[in-house]
Amino acid sequence: MVKSSEPLDRSYGVGSRPHGVGPGGAGGDPSGGLKGLKRFAVMMVAIMVLAPLGTALYMHFFLGDAEDEKPAAPPVRKSAPFTAETFFGTGTRFKTPGLDYDRTAAAVADGASGCQAGAVGAQARALLQRLGCRGRVEGAFVTVDRKFPVTAHVLRFDDEAAARRAAATLKAEQMRFLQDGRTSGGRRHGDVRPENRFVVVTIAQAPKGAVRAAAEHLNAEVNAVIIWTY
Repeated sequence: MVKSSEPLDRSYGVGSRPHGVGPGGAGGDPSGGLKGLKRFAVMMVAIMVLAPLGTALYMHFFLGDAEDEKPAAPPVRKSAPFTAETFFGTGTRFKTPGLDYDRTAAAVADGASGCQAGAVGAQARALLQRLGCRGRVEGAFVTVDRKFPVTAHVLRFDDEAAARRAAATLKAEQMRFLQDGRTSGGRRHGDVRPENRFVVVTIAQAPKGAVRAAAEHLNAEVNAVIIWTY
């Protein structure tokens, strides 16, 4: 019998196991499975906690601009009473950068019938009805030097588009001219301008060319009142 010169390993015998083998299976560490379950549980908790945060961040940074691009709400229309005082002031003196006027008469004629009452002739009345005029304020003025009587009509429509269509069609001579509150004839110059949902018609009378300025200064100032009021 050949005897080995290497000493026998007496540690491996009955009741002993090879190194590295245990009840946990290959790898031998009985706590390995438990540690894996703990790591899995921690990972799931982290996902549950961080997912809502990630969603919130995504909506803030990537969808925030889309929210900002929504169309703005339409501006709220300012309201004011449809009266002579709204358009011509509470006093009788009406000042403009070019000329000053004294108001001698004023009246409100609301509704479609009020618009037609200020028109001259059946054709003008039919035109105002077709254009959708909803009311009229009229005033009689005279320049402070008493040279130029001027009549002003403020016509009300449903919206700005209707007012612009009316201003493009209506002629100043189709509206009546008042002198001290009475209808009067003579040589005249008229000016028609739209602003907001209104049309301002001014008609001045005089024997000389300055009559144009008398009509236009009053019209421009009433338009400015509408801009600041509505």
